[in-house]
Amino acid sequence: MKHKNYKMAGMSGLGFLLLLVVIGFFALLVIRLFPVYLEHYNVSSSLKSLQSEAQLEAMSNAEIRTSLLRRFEVNDVTHVGKEDIKIEIEDGARRVSIAYEVRKPFFGNIDLVVSFSDTAELNAP
Repeated sequence: MKHKNYKMAGMSGLGFLLLLVVIGFFALLVIRLFPVYLEHYNVSSSLKSLQSEAQLEAMSNAEIRTSLLRRFEVNDVTHVGKEDIKIEIEDGARRVSIAYEVRKPFFGNIDLVVSFSDTAELNAP
C-alpha cells in the first residue's frame, strides 16, 4: 500500500494574529460609532415628529427651537445644542436645519469626526 504525500495547508500563527488585529480594528470602529449614529437617528426622528405637530403654524421660531430641545432631552441627544438649530423662512415655508459635528476618540491621539446635517420643511405652502 502506497502512502501519498499530503501537503498540509492552513493559516500560520502570524496570519491568524493579523486576522485578529483587522477584526479588532473594525470591532472598535463599530463600538465607537454606533452610539453616534443612534443619536443621529434620534435627532432625525425628532425633526420628523416636529413636522406632524398640530399647532406648528401658530408657534414662533423660539417655541419651535424649545420644542426640539425638549425632544432632544427626552431622547438623550447630547451633541446638538441651541446654536446648531437654524430656522429660516423661504418662499413662505419655514425650514428647520440642524447641522452638527461629533468627535469621538478612537485610539491614542486619533479621533473619529462625523458631520451630520438634517433639514425639514415645516409648513410648506
